Amino acid sequence: MPSVNAYVFASSHSPGDSHPDEYRAEGSRLFWVFLGAVGCLYAISCANAVNLMLVRTVTRRRELGVRLALGGSRVQLVRLLIAESMVLTSWLVRWDCWSPKGAMRSWAT
Repeated sequence: MPSVNAYVFASSHSPGDSHPDEYRAEGSRLFWVFLGAVGCLYAISCANAVNLMLVRTVTRRRELGVRLALGGSRVQLVRLLIAESMVLTSWLVRWDCWSPKGAMRSWAT
């Protein structure tokens, strides 16, 4: 019985043919299509994140007004909003970096 390699390497093309370049060009096109799709998804997710942060800030309008009325300066409010955004972002980045590794480990077992 022939091995799997015999089927993989059996072809009617000689080593001097230009077909591997055609395969490389086709793979390159496919790579750029996938890269474009990933870029579109990334742009959509960034727009979604910005929209969620904007909505969150708008819903906190009353709280920010109360903080200003109680004597908080605008600099303190901006510092508060930036600190909260940084904390949320750091947690999301940690989750994003570690969750695929955990998923890969669980799939491997």
